[in-house]
Amino acid sequence: MQKRLQQNVVRTILNFYSNDYDMFLSYLDDDVIWFGPREGQYISGKENLRLSLSHNTMRMRFAVDDIRTRILYSYRNIYSCLAAYRLTVMYPDGTSSVHSQHALFSLRHSGKSDTPEDWKCLFIHISDVIPQDEKTKNLPIQVPAPYVSPAPEPTKMLMFPQRDRVSCFIPQDDIVYAEGGKGACSFIHTGDGVYEVRLLLKEIEPMLPGYFYRCHSSYIVNLRRVIFVTGRYVILEGGTEIPIPAKRAAKIRADIESGMRAATAAAQ
Repeated sequence: MQKRLQQNVVRTILNFYSNDYDMFLSYLDDDVIWFGPREGQYISGKENLRLSLSHNTMRMRFAVDDIRTRILYSYRNIYSCLAAYRLTVMYPDGTSSVHSQHALFSLRHSGKSDTPEDWKCLFIHISDVIPQDEKTKNLPIQVPAPYVSPAPEPTKMLMFPQRDRVSCFIPQDDIVYAEGGKGACSFIHTGDGVYEVRLLLKEIEPMLPGYFYRCHSSYIVNLRRVIFVTGRYVILEGGTEIPIPAKRAAKIRADIESGMRAATAAAQ
């Protein structure tokens, strides 16, 4: 099974660089994700990739050799395979360049048989960036708008220490609110669950970006997750009610409404 998988990965690479796009696309899942090799390149979906390849000027030729593959992960019918190969790009002016390329493939097997048609690529990441210049801009993998979108900005991960020298990493935008606990601990609430961390709220507060607001001595809320504010509570997505001090309710409400407008403007 794994031998056939690696053979299919090699076949996919060779079909692509020989400009046999019909055969190449037949190995892809309809919702395939493609990253690279151009810096910032991101294409989602087989149909978008098909459209982008139709813009190929066919002026480039490629040679691929020294292909090596290794299975990195397998679980049930999902596999990941790393391919390393040497790519020679031959330009119309007679010059050429050589690149050491690495491509990570995630594949799914239907389980019905072991023919190439039953393997579909879900994800392809060519990790060695080829900078764009006058020569490389016409590579068939270089896609003009509107069929290519910029790679999404990476979400900042925040590290929080937990018990027994364990740390958890949480994307900052996933945090709905932080809640103070007893002793030197707090609780980070996300859409997927609650994490107990070994920090006080006053230590967490400076870690968070400007669209978080401390509305109570025991709570910090993500203003991008606020639905509305009453005289007693901040109402978050999902209906969670965060109390606010009655004596400071007017100021807190004004601060939050101002912060929500700023957070909305920054996100657009």
